[in-house]
Amino acid sequence: MKRILLFFLVCTILSSCTNDDDNGIDCRLFDPAFPSLYVSLVDENGENLFENGTMNPDSLRVNGNFEGAGFNFNSANEFAVPDADIRKLDNTIGLAVPNLGTFQHTIFWSQNDSIVVGVSGELTKIPCNISYFTPINATYKGAQITLTEVPPLQFLLVLEL
Repeated sequence: MKRILLFFLVCTILSSCTNDDDNGIDCRLFDPAFPSLYVSLVDENGENLFENGTMNPDSLRVNGNFEGAGFNFNSANEFAVPDADIRKLDNTIGLAVPNLGTFQHTIFWSQNDSIVVGVSGELTKIPCNISYFTPINATYKGAQITLTEVPPLQFLLVLEL
């Protein structure tokens, strides 16, 4: 009788342990990284317009074809090693990446001057039933623009004005 009771107790304990296909991840503590999109505005010589003082980030305005569009200015990271990949993001504009397959940003730097950047993404699914779109293509002035990945999940667009 004791063995039968012990057997039912063990079965009950084991059946209460479930595998929800999250590879042992505690979803309450899971803090995944999400993609970021950065834009570097350069002149015809490849000089960063924020770095050389031609453009002031305080005069920028960004709109998008989705709710919550906006930007933050990513100033030079004085603590990063000079040749670190993260330095590619110095003096850039960080743009929102919505959970959409295609979206666009309009960047205004004066009353009459603006550019439109279109982005398409690929759906990425990760544990804990989380999904997001990773930027894979970008267009500017009707042409494809190269997206450079700066790990982890940070993407840089260099646009010549």
